[in-house]
Amino acid sequence: MKKLYVLLVVLFALIFHADGKVWRVNNTIGLQADFTTISDAVSAAAAGDTIYIEGSATSYTGTTINKKLTIIGPGIYLGDPNNGNRQWNVNVATVGHFVFAPGSTGSKCAGLYMNSYQYLNEQKITIERCFVEQIVFANGNNINCDHDTIRQCVIYSAIVCQPNTGTFSAQGEMVYNNIISAGIDFSKNMANTSVYFINNDFVANANSYRCQNCVFQNNIFYNPFFSDYGSSNYFANNIITSSTDASKIATGNNNLFSVGWATIFATSTPNISTPLPVFPMTGNSYWPVALLPSAQEVSMARPWIAGLLAALRLIFYLVCQIYQVFMRSVFQLRLITAHKPLISL
Repeated sequence: MKKLYVLLVVLFALIFHADGKVWRVNNTIGLQADFTTISDAVSAAAAGDTIYIEGSATSYTGTTINKKLTIIGPGIYLGDPNNGNRQWNVNVATVGHFVFAPGSTGSKCAGLYMNSYQYLNEQKITIERCFVEQIVFANGNNINCDHDTIRQCVIYSAIVCQPNTGTFSAQGEMVYNNIISAGIDFSKNMANTSVYFINNDFVANANSYRCQNCVFQNNIFYNPFFSDYGSSNYFANNIITSSTDASKIATGNNNLFSVGWATIFATSTPNISTPLPVFPMTGNSYWPVALLPSAQEVSMARPWIAGLLAALRLIFYLVCQIYQVFMRSVFQLRLITAHKPLISL
């Protein structure tokens, strides 16, 4: 019975375990949502919660994030002709600048159209599948923003580092699988930076790259210009369309120079302007069309399906274990009763 009791306790604990809450933000007039502004949603949310920012014709104002949150939008390039018939609602969620402040470690943003600077002032921040105006590592004093990740994004402007005073660290930053339309400028404090640029397309013409202690691997550069700061970087397996500034990139390591852009992509020159980027984005939303029957009805059940199925499998397993323990106890009780000695009066 002790085993049965323990299993029941575990079962009820799993059933009533509270995961992070899910909040909806929509500023479209006449639609029902938990909040109409991102700042109100962030204020109400607890660490570990998820905030869905729904597509709208009206932009959202950004805010400061000081707790671990997951913020998800509907995706980008939803109305692109190459993505036709994939989205019922092609409105993106356009947001202003976010400041990832101390306390926001582990936060993630995905599927947003970020039309302003994004300040990464904390560690382990992830921005993925977004359109981003500019990435700023460390905007302020005494900032440690190590191990941030930028992936699968279109970055319209530069990636910069802007520490002011005090200690600063931007180590182990991962920037991969992005389209980047401008250069890199870590000139304010390059000694404490180490960034891995992997599988990116740098499509800006003659933009400068001022950085050191960085790794550039499997990237494509359109006519880059590396300042003197670039000599301490490591380059391997990159394609460079122009050899004008090849002196800052060591030969060897499978780097290719003077490769025509048109031999790599469908266009002769880079272009990430709306509606068509260098290569077509998938346009797949975090909310599939089937979940968006109307603007008034946005089902939030889909993100829970995987967790629900896992919980049901676990519950089924525990029920089977409880049944086995119960049947074993019944068998033992019957066995004891059958062999119980008779008491003479």
